Order: sequence, then structure tokens, then C-alpha cells
Amino acid sequence: MPTMGLPMKSTPAFRALLAQFPRRIQWTVSENSAAGRAPAGSTSGWDRLKARRWLAIARVNPWWFEPFLFRSLDALSDKHETQMLLGKVKGGHLAVLCLAGPSSRSILQRGVRGTVLRTEADPGVKGAQPVLAVAWAASPAEAVRTAMERARSALGTFQLAKDKPQPEFAQWFGWCTWDAFYKEVTDAKIRQGLRSLARAGIRPGFLVIDDGWQPLQGYQTTSFATDRKKFPRGLAPVVQEAKQKFGVKKVGVWHALQGYWHGVDPKSELGRHYATVPNKTRWPQFKGWGDQFDARRRDLVHPRDIHRFYHDFYLKLRAEGIGLVKVDNQGSLEHFARGPLPLSATHRAYQEALQGAASVHFGGNLLHCMSNTHDIALAMGSGMAWRNSDDFYPRKDAAAQAKHVVVNVLNNLWTHTFGLPDWDMFWSRHPHAAYHARARAISGGPVYVSDRPGRHDAALLRKLVLADGRALRWPQPALPSPASVYRDPRHEPCLLKSGNHLGDLGAVAVFHAQAGGPALADRVSPADATGLRRGRYAAFRQGTGELRVLEPGQAWELRLASMESELFHFAPIDQDVAVLGLLDKFNGPAAVAAYGWGESGHYRADVAEGGRIGFYARLRPRRVTVNDRPASARWDRKSGLLVVAAKSRGPACVELYF
Repeated sequence: MPTMGLPMKSTPAFRALLAQFPRRIQWTVSENSAAGRAPAGSTSGWDRLKARRWLAIARVNPWWFEPFLFRSLDALSDKHETQMLLGKVKGGHLAVLCLAGPSSRSILQRGVRGTVLRTEADPGVKGAQPVLAVAWAASPAEAVRTAMERARSALGTFQLAKDKPQPEFAQWFGWCTWDAFYKEVTDAKIRQGLRSLARAGIRPGFLVIDDGWQPLQGYQTTSFATDRKKFPRGLAPVVQEAKQKFGVKKVGVWHALQGYWHGVDPKSELGRHYATVPNKTRWPQFKGWGDQFDARRRDLVHPRDIHRFYHDFYLKLRAEGIGLVKVDNQGSLEHFARGPLPLSATHRAYQEALQGAASVHFGGNLLHCMSNTHDIALAMGSGMAWRNSDDFYPRKDAAAQAKHVVVNVLNNLWTHTFGLPDWDMFWSRHPHAAYHARARAISGGPVYVSDRPGRHDAALLRKLVLADGRALRWPQPALPSPASVYRDPRHEPCLLKSGNHLGDLGAVAVFHAQAGGPALADRVSPADATGLRRGRYAAFRQGTGELRVLEPGQAWELRLASMESELFHFAPIDQDVAVLGLLDKFNGPAAVAAYGWGESGHYRADVAEGGRIGFYARLRPRRVTVNDRPASARWDRKSGLLVVAAKSRGPACVELYF
């Protein structure tokens, strides 16, 4: 039962933190986490909650949330919906999650009288509602994970990422048609794009046919068929050619959650087959945004019909060979439902229908997009792939490119707990292509481009992709370095650092995020890759090929100019040897499947494919083999860098004999 007091099961430090929250909240406490309930309306009294620094993740428009950094809750936005807070407090970190459940939603905002918690319940819902999940822990990531576990227990509406499989499509490198053709996509242009990538030596494993393939009436869809002017024979021949001629494993299509941007045409074939609900509200925040968003009318398939709608839709797509869907405009469900329908219950019905149909028909190959709100995050039952930020905009300035990476790095602190964050596609030929490529490499999420035909940087793409078309990825999402959590690298004199790891092998990506700003100095160490143990490491700077040995507690000092980036790889030294993996790949250590000393006194490393395979070795080995055959190797006495030339096209077993 909820308790108004502070149970003695929690630590004194956590009880002191809970005492700073508004007294109106009823807590259920377990050790260093708690779930809070409160009646609908506004809950004030937040002025006592203090931290040295705050990170807030706030919904800035219907589709996307972004990180904000400040020292006092006085800086909380009065316009945006703050949905997560993380504070640096005495002895650790405090995570505060606003909850959105089956019948209510809560957000934090700055009001006239200070910070308030606003709780909105669906019509007819009475009594206290679940409003908050909070947790205190020694690290930022652990505080957020613990709070999300508490939210999961309180709501029962979603699954944590650790309990869900990653979607199959994410293992492959991909191509999306959006920035290549925008809405003018056709079957001929898709063929042209795939042929162009093949000529560059790149064969994507998944393809997404983005907006532009559906039959429309204005901004509403009319049927489950295709636009016959653009796809005269439908999707099936496109899918067949992509798979048989170009080696694509999964072909997907884009659609909006509501069918299309303004929903379903009620006078169309679909409108006659499924009940629809009109909404003629003109939302003031869309004024000046153009007809696509500033709609005079929206028509939504009624929640009671949405399960049947998605089943029928995906059954048709599957019959055409489609195996993946990218579902956009999810955050806009609010603007279809508010007024005629209960908002929270409608969100719930739509997510259950969408995720259920995608699981049944596509094996869970679903990418949630324009969905950055807790209404959806806390309804991610089987859904996993999650677009983590606003789009990559190839024509925007350098500051926008830096912001894209900053937002994704910091958003991951929350989103990694419930999904597989996708940092979006990019162009491989672009002034900041390497900057984006390093970000996608460290992210642990899907890796794909939206290159126009004939506009590829094949050398850059090969740093991301294995020969069989798989993206060389880390097994889990990246996390910001603890040193980067509470500092804004766009405005403070620091570099942005994000790390990932595979067991004891890891990497840290470093970004200068101030367009036009001065060169900045910082330090990089294995501690920046959350998950690596303290110890002695071989550190490899991927961009320059330099190798150093870092003793416990040591760091690599570096200096980057405006908008530069770099990747550092870390491998633990075991008896004076360490394996670095594929030196020419951005995620070289992620290619290492197994490594260590054998019983006969030789060191062995199993690597995903051949290439320049790197090691640190204090002494030169007397013999090197690859797949049991003698191999050439070059050893640098000064640094200890050993480069083995493995000519294998498939997996390479490298053995060093000393």
C-alpha cells in the first residue's frame, strides 16, 4: 500500500532526498527507489529539491525530446514538457521520471509559482494516479535504470530493453530513400540507388522505402495499395529485385502511425472499412508550419478498430514481401485524439495494436519514429528500435550537425533503458560525414545512410561495415561518459565523450561540438566507456593509428579543433598482450569474438573477418598464424603495435607464438 511516511528500508541519504519532494505525493518505497502517486491536477512545492547540476530531457514539440542542462530548477522550461530529470546530488545521482500510464500522464513544467507537476487523467478516471518513479544510485546510468525498473513495476505497460530481443534488421547496414529522393521516390529510383551503392562496393542488408509510396488524397491515405504512378507493379517486384539482385535481406516501408499525416480519408476505401473519428481542432503551435502539420481536419481510425486495421495492413504488406516498418508521426496522436477520445487510453490502444501486428507479421522489425514522448516510451512492450532524435538535416549548418550528436548522446542515458536508440541516417558524402559516421559507430544502434545515387564515400562506409553487409556494431547502446552527463559541450569548454564496450574491450568517441569555436583540450581514458573495469589498457587512437599503454588511472590528453571528432579503442593488457581488433574499422574491437592465452602458451584472437588486425605486444612474437597458416606481421618496438595482415575473407583466427 502507498505510504505517506518514509520507510526505514531505504537508506538515510535516499530518505533525505524523498523529504525534499512535495508532501502531496504518496510514496511506495523499496531501498533506494520509489514510486509516487498523486491526484490529477497540479502539484507544487518543488523548491526544496536541490542538486549541484541537473540534466532534463524535455519534449520540445509533439515528436521529439532534447536534453537541457542547468544548475537550478528555476531554469526548467515553462513551454516544454520535462519528462525526465537527473540530478548530481550528495553521494550520487537522483533520477526523477514522470509517468504516463494507461489512464493518466504527468509532466514537470515551470509555472508562475515555481516548478509544478501537472497530472492529466482521462475523463472519468478518479483518485490518485501514478505520477513519478525516482531512484538514487552511485552512477547516472544506474540511477536512470533503477528508476525505469521502478516505473515498470508501477505501470506494467512496457518492458525494459534488457528483457527484449534486438530487431533483426539492425544487424545489417542499411539504406533509406528519404534524403535521396524525399517524397519523389519511385521503383526506378530505388533500383538506381541500389545499383549505385553496389558499384561503390557497398551492399546494404536492409532498405527502407520512405514517405512517397502510398496512394493519397491530400495528406490522407486512401488504401493499403501503392501509388501506381510511382510503383506500377506494386511493391513485390521491388522487393524481389532488391533481394535477388542486390543482396538486401529486409525491405521496409514508411508510414505514419495514423496511416498518413492527417490520417485516413473517411470517404475512401479505408474510411468505409474502418470506423474513423474526425478532429477539426486547429492547434496554435502549428501555425506557420505549412499544410502538412497545420491541418484543418484529421481523421483517426477509432481505437476499437485499430487492431484490425494494423493486422489487415501488415498482412497486405507481408504478402508483398515487406519485412520491416518505420512508423512516423507517433507523437501527433495527441492532436487526433484530444477532445473526442481519452488521450492515454488511445495511446495505449494504438501502441498495443502497432507493436502486436509488427511482432506477428514482421518478427518485431519495427522502428518507432517521431515518438519521443513518455506516452510511447512507457508503452514499449515488444517495440525496441527507437529514433532517438530529430532528423539528420544534411543542408543545415555545422551547429545543427553538432546538436544532432549531442542530443543523441545525452538522450541515450534514458532511451537505452527501454529501446535500441537509432541516431538516424546520414550522408556518407557530406562536410561532416566522418563526424556522423563516428557517432553512428559508437551508438550501438542501427547504421544506415540516405545517400543519393552516385554520392557515396565508399572508404568511409567500409569503416562501418563488414564484408558480408553486417554493420560492425557494439552489442548495446552507448552511454555518455560520466564526465559529459552534466556539461553542455556546445557552450562549455569541454569535449563530448560517449563510450561503448564488448566485455572488456571498449571504445570512446570524442566530439568537438562548438561550430566555429576555439580548439578544446580534454582527457580520454577507459573510465569514459561505462562498463570497462579499472586496469592496464592498450589505447589506440583510430584516426591517427597511434598506440599507447595507459596504466590504471592514466588518461590520454588530446586537443580537437572545431567540429573535429576521434575514436579511441581500449583493450585490457594480459601478460603483456592485448587485442585491438580490425584497425581500419571505427568499431575495430567489436569484431573480436574471443581472445586470450591458450594452454600451450600462445595468444589467440578470433576476429569476424580478415584485414589489418591489431595487437599490443611488449615483445615481438616469433611466429604468427592466421587460420593455421603463417601470416606476415609488422611490429613497432617503440609502441608495441603489432599489425597482422589477415587475408581471410571470412572469420580469422590469429595466433601469436612467443
